[in-house]
Amino acid sequence: MVDEFRAYGLPKWFMYVVGFAKISIAVLLLIGLRYPAVVPGALYVLLGLMIGALVMHVKVRDSLVRSVPALGMIALCVAALVLM
Repeated sequence: MVDEFRAYGLPKWFMYVVGFAKISIAVLLLIGLRYPAVVPGALYVLLGLMIGALVMHVKVRDSLVRSVPALGMIALCVAALVLM
C-alpha cells in the first residue's frame, strides 16, 4: 500500500488514516448487527472513501481493472443505503 499511496502522490501518514478509517468502518458494521442505527453512518464514510479511491485511480490513469473493487464497493454502499 505504501507504493500505491506514493504513486497517488499522497503522504504516508494518510495511508494510516485511511487504514484506521477502514478498520473503524468494519467494526461499526459489525456493531450494526446489534445496533442498526450505526450502519448508515458507516456506509456513508465507506462510500466517501471509495469515491476518493476511484478519483485517485482516475487521476493516475490506472486501468479499469484496478478500479473495479472501488466501483463494486460504491455500488454495494449505494444499494445498501437505498434498501434501508
